[in-house]
Amino acid sequence: DIYKLFDRLWLLDKGGYPVYDGNPIEAITYFKQAAHYADSETSMCSSCGNVNPEIVLNIVDSKALDDTGRLTEERRIQPEEWHRRYLGSRGEQQSPQVREIPPSKQKKPSARKQFLIFLQRNVQTKIVNTQYLLISLLEAPLLAAIVAMLTRYAPETGYTIMDNKNLVSFFFMAVIVAIFMGMSVSAEEIFKDRSLLKRERFLRLSHSGYIWSKITYLTGLSLLQTLLFILVGHAIMGIHGMLGIWWIILFAAALVANLTGLVLSQSLNSIVAIYITIPLLLIPQILLCGLVVKFDDLNPRSKTGNVPVIGEVIPSRWAFEALAVSSYMYNPYMKHFFDDEKEKFRAQYYRLGYLEELQSQMETAQDEYLKTGEADFSRLEVIRTGLPALTRVTEMETFPVPVDSWSGDLYQALDGYFKQADKILSRRSLHHTHAIDHVNRELLDEKGREGLLALKRNNHNLFLQELVLNTSSSHMYRVKDHVIVPKVGAIYLEPVSQNGRAPFYSHRKILGKWKIPALWYNLSVLGLMAVLTSLALFFEVPARFLRKKDV
Repeated sequence: DIYKLFDRLWLLDKGGYPVYDGNPIEAITYFKQAAHYADSETSMCSSCGNVNPEIVLNIVDSKALDDTGRLTEERRIQPEEWHRRYLGSRGEQQSPQVREIPPSKQKKPSARKQFLIFLQRNVQTKIVNTQYLLISLLEAPLLAAIVAMLTRYAPETGYTIMDNKNLVSFFFMAVIVAIFMGMSVSAEEIFKDRSLLKRERFLRLSHSGYIWSKITYLTGLSLLQTLLFILVGHAIMGIHGMLGIWWIILFAAALVANLTGLVLSQSLNSIVAIYITIPLLLIPQILLCGLVVKFDDLNPRSKTGNVPVIGEVIPSRWAFEALAVSSYMYNPYMKHFFDDEKEKFRAQYYRLGYLEELQSQMETAQDEYLKTGEADFSRLEVIRTGLPALTRVTEMETFPVPVDSWSGDLYQALDGYFKQADKILSRRSLHHTHAIDHVNRELLDEKGREGLLALKRNNHNLFLQELVLNTSSSHMYRVKDHVIVPKVGAIYLEPVSQNGRAPFYSHRKILGKWKIPALWYNLSVLGLMAVLTSLALFFEVPARFLRKKDV
């Protein structure tokens, strides 16, 4: 009935091609005749007078048949063909009077203005949503309170940071909570705007401005959420002097999660699919951050002790390592001692572990040589591969004799070289022991005995120390494929690789000639992950494959 009330119908096909202009009732017979329908003269029901306007659209969009008689996705008549028939049926038309187009008072805003409009719209829609606002603001402090209270271990003697055996668990949960919050708050951001974006696509608005507005909003929200988490968590746990370091690490982890959530929101077709995917991404973050599954167990054959490749692509690994290493190195107590403790440990490890292993291999090879006239080649290999590292650490001259076949002269040369290295390492260890005692005396003079003990109890955690030094290991090192690989003290030792890879908890990474502190290197890696995820977001890389029809 409504269709009959129209006095004129103007129909556009896909691509904006006009295909009909005229009486609505006659449109039915026009398209039936064009499609060669048997009842092409019938436009309405002869008994009740009803008109079915949908038949017009069905004819225009009718599909072609293949050789087997099945419908295909290809149309029988293309929009261009309908348009040609439309032009042919109109006859001669009077040329319209051409006039100058009046200047438009409405101009498309600049990209910067569009970004500000998108951002303003985004913020205003969030502010009026009270439930969303409350959850976003209360989620972080509530989670911080829950995690902190469950991990605040207090023995009968009273609570101190030093004796809290659950502090490492708090570090771990802080990283996971930051990633979870970052991913969950961004998972719907683009999805719920999808219908709005379809309408605005005809205006050719700035896609990058829209994406930047989302990133800017989520960046501000993550800054606030991670700050609230740290303030509440540190207040309950009694952590002091680490606010800035914690904030930048947790924010970097949350930012990567924000961008990942936006990619999910852009790529998947339903809310259910998005929230099913989040745990699939979150569980590897939990397992492969370096605490739940030990990287040594994943990579037992490594000759460098480096983190396995799977761990290099996990954001939580970089965030947790930065948090653990920085909290050990830069806390208000350890920052006074770390450099000297590092040099002392290195000297002791290479003297009591590394050098003793080389000497043991040397003595065993000599015994074999005296008994059988030859030494096991594997012992020579251990010595040959171990000498460069010993030379580098002791800063001695390169060992002058080739280690290719055993002889009495080689034994004498190695014995003298190792004894000289032992003296150098012993003096170095003693020097840094005195330096540590000197710093300790200065702090005693400044703070007093009780003040120094309080400084240590309130800032230095014994269980974090055990974790980063791996003092629970029964061996200082292991020999793998003729290479001596340390099993303890990764935070004090220098990485072997110069490509940025290193054992877990290394205090710095070596990239070519640069020695970069772990905090800044790990943050740079998280930043690189954020950049790569942003590029995928701007260029809609996953969405082009997962939503081919919609993108």
